Amino acid sequence: MTKSRKIKKTTTTKKSDIPAGFDDYLETSLGYMARSGRYIEMRNLSTPEHHEEIKTNFIQQATAIQREQEELRNHLIEVLGETDPMDLVARASMKYLQSDPNTYKEWEDDRSPSHIEYLALQALSLNGAGRADSLPNYGRDYDRTFAALSIVRKMFNNASMLLVIEALAAREKDPSNRSIEYVLKTRLSSLGIRGSAYDEHLVDVLKGTLGEFSGECTEALGFDIHDALRMVEGIHRIIQSRIDARAPEAQAGFIRMAEEFKRERRKGRRSGYTSSKYPSWALQLSPSEGKLYLAKLIDTWMFHDAKQIGLISPQDLAESCSLDIESCLSFLRAFTCGPEEFIARHHAYPTGQHPLVAKPFMQVDDGFLCPSPATIIESLRQRLEDLLREKLPPKKWEKYLKARGSYVERRAVELLSGALPGSISWKSLQWNSSANNSDLDGLVAADDVTLLIQCKAGRLSGSARRGSPERMRRDIDKLIKEAAGQHEALNDAIREEGASSLGFDANQAKALNSPFSFEVIVCLDDITTWATHANELKGIEALPAGRNVPWILSLTDLMVVVELLQGSHLINYLTRRQRLERDSRIKAHDELDWVGHYILEGLFFDQMLDGPGAPNIFRLLSYTEPIDSWYFWRSGVRTVETPKPTPEVPEGLRRLIERLEQERPEHWATASLGLLCGDGDSRDQWNEAIARVSSRLSSHGWCNTSQVFGEGLGVTLHIDHRYTLEGVGRQARKYIEEKTSKLSIANWIVIYEGRSGEMAVEVRSSDPNEQLADFFMNPRSVGAERTSATSESGS
Repeated sequence: MTKSRKIKKTTTTKKSDIPAGFDDYLETSLGYMARSGRYIEMRNLSTPEHHEEIKTNFIQQATAIQREQEELRNHLIEVLGETDPMDLVARASMKYLQSDPNTYKEWEDDRSPSHIEYLALQALSLNGAGRADSLPNYGRDYDRTFAALSIVRKMFNNASMLLVIEALAAREKDPSNRSIEYVLKTRLSSLGIRGSAYDEHLVDVLKGTLGEFSGECTEALGFDIHDALRMVEGIHRIIQSRIDARAPEAQAGFIRMAEEFKRERRKGRRSGYTSSKYPSWALQLSPSEGKLYLAKLIDTWMFHDAKQIGLISPQDLAESCSLDIESCLSFLRAFTCGPEEFIARHHAYPTGQHPLVAKPFMQVDDGFLCPSPATIIESLRQRLEDLLREKLPPKKWEKYLKARGSYVERRAVELLSGALPGSISWKSLQWNSSANNSDLDGLVAADDVTLLIQCKAGRLSGSARRGSPERMRRDIDKLIKEAAGQHEALNDAIREEGASSLGFDANQAKALNSPFSFEVIVCLDDITTWATHANELKGIEALPAGRNVPWILSLTDLMVVVELLQGSHLINYLTRRQRLERDSRIKAHDELDWVGHYILEGLFFDQMLDGPGAPNIFRLLSYTEPIDSWYFWRSGVRTVETPKPTPEVPEGLRRLIERLEQERPEHWATASLGLLCGDGDSRDQWNEAIARVSSRLSSHGWCNTSQVFGEGLGVTLHIDHRYTLEGVGRQARKYIEEKTSKLSIANWIVIYEGRSGEMAVEVRSSDPNEQLADFFMNPRSVGAERTSATSESGS
């Protein structure tokens, strides 16, 4: 998964110096940065003059940082040259990227495969020029490994600072250029982030795109995608089996050394005693420190020849996967990065989208070494498509591109329609107006909710991912701007001529005029850098101004969203995401952080951003921990049983919403949104009120309960078993007229039930200018959600 960095600890030394309400607090030259839980708040308190002075001084540091980068790189090459550089890379990979899936927390981890890949690139540049010590010294090799990693981490920090300085300098020259911010985000993301999808979804995409072209792949490459996936699993299995084989001996050795060390510590108390096995300082360690010391010694022994643990031969792979050696050799060679691909002017310093991203192996002696085995699967489609484009006849390549696009459309529609109860869906709808003609890739309708889907299966170029302004703009236009333009053109045509006039049938036309309409853009490639803050794309004219921002996400992110959020929760989430895009002050790294926040705490931020002391920017740290844990457990990586993350809704309210989803009366989706409106207090009030309604029915035969949200919405549950459903419906309509008039409420929803036990919903808007969808999606419309709502009951 993607990596998020923790805010560094405050420079103050006393906990009492941290202002109330914050866990960490850091004063900066411009204001402050503070963490509360997994929120980061940033506030600029400087004057414009002071801000300019700080910025100028920061820009002037570029020369010194660049000089330090050169010194660090020279030092790194020295360290690599003092030993077997590939052995050092293998040891760094196995130790640095090691984590316990049972305790792993993404937001606490700032390690990245990018660090190891950069180290490997520098080792590759030596092309075997390093030298191993004539006599092995396990401790020295271990120290060199972590010295190299320390240098690499410092270089990545410097590279990030240089990118920020470059962006500031560019803005100085051209203050009106809004694309500078996106260039900076893209370069920073490319520099430090590797991987944003779970393996099972990557496998889904690989099989969906390349699976039906097995014959073409085998003919052109010597293996197909199914072989490739088996080999990826085989590589992990081989490396793990080698480590496991050493574990019993290491454990036994630790027990022996612990007893021996205990005896040596006793002897070490004698005057003048010198141990032949342990340094004198080690004998003075406390028992707990001594155990850590011994654990390091055993760990050093375990990985003293790390290259031999990680080295994969075609023979080993063929035996592990039950494939022929030639297929395995073809696969390894296809994904191998050679020394000639290291170009000093591009790769001497940390950068994104380097050769190892697409070719994650390096040939070492008669085998192949992968510095970051966990990321191999991310390289498969990119590399295989590049090879197929080179080797396939043009017609077959065009056939593949068409099938790839169809897969994305089909899968996106399947996922979204499967997540909405009672939905109907269509794919590849052509439409024609008097001024335009185009197509809609997917349409999903469920009651009052409609999703209009445009899909893009095109590839993002490596230069775009590195932040090349020209190529980035071209790719954004191809994947996002074009899709948004198709949405806008259809919206304009429907407004001017009506859906039926464009060629849509009656059911499709009804769906296209639903109260809750969401435009969706699904891309096959990962587009996190641009999609998470999609509202900012208006600033570079990639999205049209004056329109709602589409929900933009990758196909793999969509797979996670619809697996975790179904029915009413998905609809509620979409309205919340639209509110966030309209507000634009709250930032998150990726879509799954929004999903994680919704599940854990809802997406309520109005109270944090109102008032004169509101922060300029409010940023979330990673919220994917429960999601990661569940996927890790389901895939077998995590051994601690982990429940599926689910939004917390009180039992009575949950049953009512589930009933609406199952019976699906007209406007059930709107009713569910009304019930989910508000915060946790509001939902608790509903739960208590539902229980009261149930208890009073037996004695009175009828009861109702309501919640009111400011001046925008009232929601009522009205049950009357004395009358038919039609009779209760008349009561509901009369109730709405009285309440909206008396309380000046713009919208009201009544969920009602008659003696038959059948449920129905009545929805009314008293002001045609105050649309119910706007109420749910407007950041300023639901201020009452801060304190929930008022509740009333009667019988």
